[in-house]
Amino acid sequence: MTSPLTLFVWAAGWLIGSVAGPFGTFESMPIGVRTFFWLVIVTSAVLIGYTARAIAAIAVEYDRPWLFDLVAIGVTVLVFSPVVLIVGAGIETQYGAPVPSLPRIALYVLVIAGPIFALRRLIPGFERQRHSTVPKPKETPPQPRLMRRLPTELHGDLIRLSANGHFTEVTTSRGTMTLRLRLSDAIAETDPVRGHCTHRSHWVAEAAIQDVKRETPHKVVLVLANEETVPVSRKYRPELEAAGLIS
Repeated sequence: MTSPLTLFVWAAGWLIGSVAGPFGTFESMPIGVRTFFWLVIVTSAVLIGYTARAIAAIAVEYDRPWLFDLVAIGVTVLVFSPVVLIVGAGIETQYGAPVPSLPRIALYVLVIAGPIFALRRLIPGFERQRHSTVPKPKETPPQPRLMRRLPTELHGDLIRLSANGHFTEVTTSRGTMTLRLRLSDAIAETDPVRGHCTHRSHWVAEAAIQDVKRETPHKVVLVLANEETVPVSRKYRPELEAAGLIS
């Protein structure tokens, strides 16, 4: 409310209203009464206008600017028009100055409020500077259901699963834990992490694969993000080749 634009609109509105006497106030009010009348009207307009913007921010927020302005203008017309009627009625009682009907006052308010809200929107950078939306925090990528079985301190990027009988060793970027769980059941809980079986006893997350090494012409191992290696069996090699992970 203390921005230069707001103060300018307030001062200009008061000065123009007092000197020019628009909407019949020049003929019906002496200069002193007219100056007081427009001081009350313009000050109320600024206060109600910002209140209307606050209501619009709650109802619409700032990410839909034209709907935001329409709501703010509508609230301004509904709230400010009766205020003008009440103040005008008081002036009429004291000085006999005629007061327009409520619908005509509402039309006047709409004609004035609309361009002011549009002006605020069209001035480059004004709305963006003073009413930009608060940056939304980055969304945490969805975690696989398997993470629910691990303590919080091990929650991290999934790297590999390795079978050991009826147990499965789960390795994340924060450590390793063995669960009483079959490998196939553990793999079923890795979604949405994309991964591949490399061996009947190993599954690796695709994003964790850092390198491919050939220890012999027929023996291939994958180097993972934690510098561990897992073997690639002949059974699963075609799938990895089709995914472009090994050649």
